[in-house]
Amino acid sequence: RIFGEAAEDPGFDVVVLDEAAAMLEPDAVAALGHGAEACVLVGDPSQLPPFSKWRDARRAGYGVSLLERVVAGRAAAPVFRLEDQYRMHPRICAAISDAFYGGALRTPAAVAAARP
Repeated sequence: RIFGEAAEDPGFDVVVLDEAAAMLEPDAVAALGHGAEACVLVGDPSQLPPFSKWRDARRAGYGVSLLERVVAGRAAAPVFRLEDQYRMHPRICAAISDAFYGGALRTPAAVAAARP
């Protein structure tokens, strides 16, 4: 279902929250409050920290993203980490991989060949 099948049923089967590592828990509530049976969180906690227009968010205890909390607790949710990247030049990828991902991030050979 996309946007519910009927006007009286505004629910979703699955909610996908992209950039979930930058999303504070209160910001996710609106998307999750429609009776979804499943939720997919997509994001990279090694990139930007969570942000909000709410200036007192951190002081109020909301300094951790929903994705970070799920990954830390592994609360009945499988966590998958992608290791192949397709955007960066291979040398830039190698530096980022070593600095932030323990060397686990890689550029597939076909992508590397296309970016001499």
